[in-house]
Amino acid sequence: MMTKAPQSKDQDEKKRLREEFRDGPMKKMCGLLSKRCKGPFYTGERMSIADLVIFGICDTVATGNFDFVETDYITKNWPNLGELTKAVKEEHLVQDYGGLKKD
Repeated sequence: MMTKAPQSKDQDEKKRLREEFRDGPMKKMCGLLSKRCKGPFYTGERMSIADLVIFGICDTVATGNFDFVETDYITKNWPNLGELTKAVKEEHLVQDYGGLKKD
């Protein structure tokens, strides 16, 4: 999804394009992911590669690294994707790998 995000050197144009993307393809994809998410992870009780991909998308938006899309856009509209992101962050393998573990 992120590679499909529209770009423009003109910031006003980029904002307009990103808002259209947010309200179109991004909304559709997040809705599909949310509908199919079994919880707490995408396929159920165990984390899979799909969760890492979804986490990457959600985290990019939540940390403000997706220009012109509100940081709470995904969690506000699809709370179960926010819960999936939280579950991935809490997974010991992710904490150990990413240096997120607080000893």
